[in-house]
Amino acid sequence: MKKNQNKQFAFLLKAFIPAFLALLPLLAAGGGMSTSAKASPPEAKASGSAETLVLRVYFKDNAERDRLAVELTAEEAATTGGYLTVLSDRAGYDSMAARGLKVEIDQAETRVYNDLSRKAQVDPETFFGSYRTVEENYAYMDSLVAAYPTLAEKVDIGDTWCKTHPGSCTQPNSYNGYDMYVLHITNRSIAGPKPVFWFETGIHSREIASPEMATRFMSQMLDQYNTNPDSRWLVDWHDIWVMPHVNPDGHHVVENGSSTPRTQRKNADKNDGCTAYPPTNSSQFGTDLNRNFPFKWACCGGSSGTPCNLTYRGPSSGSEEETAAVANKIRSLIPDQRGSSDTSAAPITTTGIYQSLHTYAALNLYAWGWTTSAPPNVTDLANIGKHMKATNAFPAGNNYTTCQPPSCLYAVDGDSADWGYGERGIPSYTTELRGTSGGFFPPFSDIATLYNENKGMLVYMAKIARTPYLTTRGPDADSFPTTLTVSVIGSVQLNGRINYNWTGNSYLQNVAAAQYYIDTPPWAGGTGVAMSATDGSFNSSTEAVRATISGVGLTPGRHVLFVRGRGVNSYSGFQSWGPVTGVFLDVTP
Repeated sequence: MKKNQNKQFAFLLKAFIPAFLALLPLLAAGGGMSTSAKASPPEAKASGSAETLVLRVYFKDNAERDRLAVELTAEEAATTGGYLTVLSDRAGYDSMAARGLKVEIDQAETRVYNDLSRKAQVDPETFFGSYRTVEENYAYMDSLVAAYPTLAEKVDIGDTWCKTHPGSCTQPNSYNGYDMYVLHITNRSIAGPKPVFWFETGIHSREIASPEMATRFMSQMLDQYNTNPDSRWLVDWHDIWVMPHVNPDGHHVVENGSSTPRTQRKNADKNDGCTAYPPTNSSQFGTDLNRNFPFKWACCGGSSGTPCNLTYRGPSSGSEEETAAVANKIRSLIPDQRGSSDTSAAPITTTGIYQSLHTYAALNLYAWGWTTSAPPNVTDLANIGKHMKATNAFPAGNNYTTCQPPSCLYAVDGDSADWGYGERGIPSYTTELRGTSGGFFPPFSDIATLYNENKGMLVYMAKIARTPYLTTRGPDADSFPTTLTVSVIGSVQLNGRINYNWTGNSYLQNVAAAQYYIDTPPWAGGTGVAMSATDGSFNSSTEAVRATISGVGLTPGRHVLFVRGRGVNSYSGFQSWGPVTGVFLDVTP
């Protein structure tokens, strides 16, 4: 992008940030400037414009919440305040009020939402400032493959609806659809099999912040391979799959809004009875891919059978090309490890993690979404989610609420998290990024903050992918240095901490041991070296630990230490070893 365009955008952001900061107290208080259903929205009256209104639609009970969520196409925002968040216009507001619904206009959020849309008009040739288009993200993947040919490969897992229906896609312009690419990250010189961490974004195309998280995670794994020991061992020993666009056709529609992104949520399938275009917050063509997965599809009122509805589930289970491509690829990577009954638990040795990223409710959601009943592996699913949240865990969590969707959002069926757990038995999560100014369309300057909030969570999920239900029962290994240096005739002290005592841990217990491995990790037959408790005994849930490492016998160059701790309890005959933390050991001649 041209430098002067970026300067223009930066100037506008600089002018806008003070105004937005002044609104933060109101937003933190729940957007206290609201108007009841009997009042008139002053901005809409005064301007006579058709601006978007951010509405709070209150519900009496969860049954009404779930029904209204589908009917009104509620946003993915927490419902614990007793209301749904709905984007609409004045006519929609009047219609809800006439029905007797309690509906309020959140004036602060409405103002921010519409101000951002206007301030985004920097240059009609850019995509909302500095956001990458599908083509730019695919080109970025190519650049990583070129830079790291032994660590990354770009894999085509299928074609989008538009590509499989040549000539059918003419809005917003004529185009031929996309290949569906995933970046496979692993050190191919180290043989497998390796545990799978699948990380996808962009299934709802208007949630434009999520693909930016995917590209940053790619960079963290590859560009930091030689500087971050956790990136090094994860790339060496795990299979990491990162998919920035589950719905590239939909993203193409969104980004072609030029200065103001379009609100397309669904894919571009126009063969199911809806041709509504341009997309609005109540009507648009396509299928909601996150209601189309082949598990509990259309079972329980958590999706819509109306083609123009934003949660339209498609004509049949797994009918969409994009959904089928993702499901089939994951099936080829991760075995089915759970029985067919809803009450069948996956074994403690289950391998694999499925992580999907959305915006903007600040939630870590796990199965089940189709029912309020707890899933068989609920203790472990919830505990992983609590670690995803805990800011005093290691790596630090995102501080988002963790729950099943019916407890804090609304019921869903046919979604990816229920499919991943229900069919494969693996821990599967939908993380909703925190809403910043602008809802689905945060200014690009917010992206760095959002990634910093979530990068620790993503690294943790990658770390535990080998045996997540077992590893979540072990402690964190934190406070260790990134790099130690020792000579071939000297020694160096390794100090750190083994910690169970992070907020909400369901497996809180005393630490029993700690150990490190040099170059060969425990799962590859490495030999562990015991570390000692700094205070002389392991008798607490948090223990400072230490060990003296000799350079004698080590070859000069960079080595990797794998450090881990365990608790006093064992589970199903397995000791409770926690996730590994990496440390570089540089040996000098």
